Amino acid sequence: MKIKVTQKDIDKGVRSSCYYCPIAHAFKRAVKNNNDCDSYVCTSYIVYRPDDKRDRYELPKEARKFIKRFDHYQPVEPFSFEIKKGKPLTFRAAALI
Repeated sequence: MKIKVTQKDIDKGVRSSCYYCPIAHAFKRAVKNNNDCDSYVCTSYIVYRPDDKRDRYELPKEARKFIKRFDHYQPVEPFSFEIKKGKPLTFRAAALI
């Protein structure tokens, strides 16, 4: 799945927010889901929770670097990246979410 982070995503993004960072906005647009509680971005993966599932998408290196730069008030630019579904979250990990 291709994720395109736009300047609008960056402008409305909230630093250190799993639900409102620029990548979270771009992911919600890509899956056509505006429900804020259905997905969130961690530092190395995205968790998407449609219909009580816990799908996990691994973030590539450039997306992880983007998060770090954005959260530390360093300049970032629009970019795009590919993600694919990774291993499902274990029951224990899902219970913590």
